[in-house]
Amino acid sequence: MTKRFADNIKHLREAKNVSQEKMAQALNVSYQAVSKWETGKSLPDITLLPLISRYFGITIDELLMAEQLDEKLLLEKYEAEAEHHQREGKNAANISLWQEALQRMPNNEQVKVHLMAAYYDTDKVGYSKEIVELCSEIYRTASNSYCRGRAIQLIACTYAAVGNSNKAFEWASKAHSILNAAEFLEIDIDTDIEMMWANLRFANYWFQMHLFYAAMKMGDYMDEQERQSLYRSVADTFDALAPLSRQDEDLQYKRRLLDGLMEQ
Repeated sequence: MTKRFADNIKHLREAKNVSQEKMAQALNVSYQAVSKWETGKSLPDITLLPLISRYFGITIDELLMAEQLDEKLLLEKYEAEAEHHQREGKNAANISLWQEALQRMPNNEQVKVHLMAAYYDTDKVGYSKEIVELCSEIYRTASNSYCRGRAIQLIACTYAAVGNSNKAFEWASKAHSILNAAEFLEIDIDTDIEMMWANLRFANYWFQMHLFYAAMKMGDYMDEQERQSLYRSVADTFDALAPLSRQDEDLQYKRRLLDGLMEQ
């Protein structure tokens, strides 16, 4: 629990419109104890959590999750600003943005991933040292499988960009095979049709995105006839999977790019 927990205790007390003294009496603790909770100088004993939660009419989970909710809202604010920068082509501005976010949320895995991606999108060669260090930290400490997977992806591609193919393949080998993808496995074991559809659409989106970027990369090593044939095959795949895409704007944009490339 952090300073935000202290702020939340104060906010809950003020919302209830009671003094520190009155709250202390209700919980059978000293006025000084409540004051220390609200200034972050100390934390309530774990045995007091049920009493505090009942006093405010919330669950213990809600009491403890309150600071996480604050962090979630703060993260969403940073994500919205980062998206604005990207739309304007200001990728470099996201580096300082996510560095600031990391200072405020030093243990947030998603913030670290965003910062890692900002370095990569701005200049993966110039920021290769920072990317490798951050990716390695995320891979070692992240509990979220997506964060670990993203770290593997960017560190492998960064090593490839700086010409260290051995390291690139070493990191790539740490990634899970598409044969063991969580989305497909969950479809195999799930019985909730809505969740099955959600997993299928998610897998479909990323399959098409990776297919597009793979075609762009492979096209650089082909002659014109082979390249056009590849682009046509990818475009046909996009068209065949369109019913699963639900008019996704990103995929529509990539499909239009394919049309443009085939017209050249």
